[in-house]
Amino acid sequence: MHTKTDTEQLSIQIANQNLQFLSEREWAVLLSLTEDITNSEIADKLFITPASVKTYRSRISDKLGLAGRGNLERYARKNKEKIIQIFRKLFKSPPPSIKL
Repeated sequence: MHTKTDTEQLSIQIANQNLQFLSEREWAVLLSLTEDITNSEIADKLFITPASVKTYRSRISDKLGLAGRGNLERYARKNKEKIIQIFRKLFKSPPPSIKL
């Protein structure tokens, strides 16, 4: 029988594997979510509209298999170091201006 923790770990593994499918702008939004800032703050930071941030968040959630607004936010905050590590591996550079 699988526990909630087992299911959460599997979801995290799947999400981490699917990070490679994010676009550059989706990466920028995801990295911003690790900072625990609002959609409006992300929009200002990335020079896009809050509606665009919502669209990117939805696309990221779909690609990572993380249904629901809260799940994406929790994933981003809880896995910040892993997300940054994968970003560095994929792009061979440090993430753009985020608080480490």
